[in-house]
Amino acid sequence: MTQCPFPFRSVMVKTDGNLTTCCYGKTIPGLNRTTHTIAQAFNSIQFQTIRDNLVSGIKDSNCQKCWDLEAQGVESLRQQELRTEEFDKDIFVNPRLEYLFLSLSNQCNLKCRTCSPVDSSYWINEYEHRTGIKQLIYLEPDDSEFFSSFKNDTLPNLKEIAFVGGEPLMMKSVHRILENLDPRVSLTFYTNGTFYNPDIFTKFTDVNIAVSIDGVDSRFEYMRHPAKWSTLMTNLNLMGDNLKAITCTVSAYNVWYIDEVADFAGSMGIEFMAHILYAPQELSILALPKDIRLEISKKLSTHPSDQIQKIVEYLKTDSNDDWESFVNDVKQGDEYRNESYREIFSEFCAILDRYDKKI
Repeated sequence: MTQCPFPFRSVMVKTDGNLTTCCYGKTIPGLNRTTHTIAQAFNSIQFQTIRDNLVSGIKDSNCQKCWDLEAQGVESLRQQELRTEEFDKDIFVNPRLEYLFLSLSNQCNLKCRTCSPVDSSYWINEYEHRTGIKQLIYLEPDDSEFFSSFKNDTLPNLKEIAFVGGEPLMMKSVHRILENLDPRVSLTFYTNGTFYNPDIFTKFTDVNIAVSIDGVDSRFEYMRHPAKWSTLMTNLNLMGDNLKAITCTVSAYNVWYIDEVADFAGSMGIEFMAHILYAPQELSILALPKDIRLEISKKLSTHPSDQIQKIVEYLKTDSNDDWESFVNDVKQGDEYRNESYREIFSEFCAILDRYDKKI
């Protein structure tokens, strides 16, 4: 079965303005918010071809990330959405634009270790220093045509918007969209937790905030430079009932300590969501040598979280490691930022030393 709800009900606006089906969908040539409205993209031949293929049992290449995950035995975004069944099955017969993923700019105030200039403008200087490759700041929309078409063509059937980054809570365009939304539209924000103004949400009846945390305390500050743990804690308390989840990007950097993040979410009484990093390969948990991955899986195997157990299974995947590339990434970042992985992740480094794998 190849059906997926997203191409039948959603559009993703990427940081560079390209329009696709969801946050896992590939860039679709010819569709960009500077040349097409969101509604035009949804009704385009490109979208219709994807829908036709999925209904006909054809694994469309736009959805390759999900096909690859499913081939590895990992639950894909497509499978997650089908499992929740929180959508009208009629959309497979009568597609309608109900759900938006909005990533309106790469504007961001952090440079997380597992991020890149595509999703964070704050990464640009360091990336150019380390690679010599020039990068772009993707400016958020500020033209009346974008917002006019959004109001007239996109809003009528809209039920949900997921705001992603960059950092959505620092974008003027996001605030402008919120001013024009029906209060009944369900909002989800994926934020780094360094900004929060409760006043912008007062008119909405369903607000869901997921804060990205890749470590606790000093490990959070290392992974999400230059964020401060104290600022994060202040904002988490301000979010109140709007705070629904802690999301965590699971990589070679932090996988040993992932149970700490799950336990922190548990202490807050909210959901823990683990997003396993698959690319770039040198930062994924499969970059670690297999014997070290097995050591980590043993440590995590008794944790009650099903999200942790998903990681445990992935740690056992048969793969050639990319250890030297991972070490090089750590060292380059530490040198540029004047930080020390060995100091902040000392327990894990002691494990690595036992296997003669030093950072």
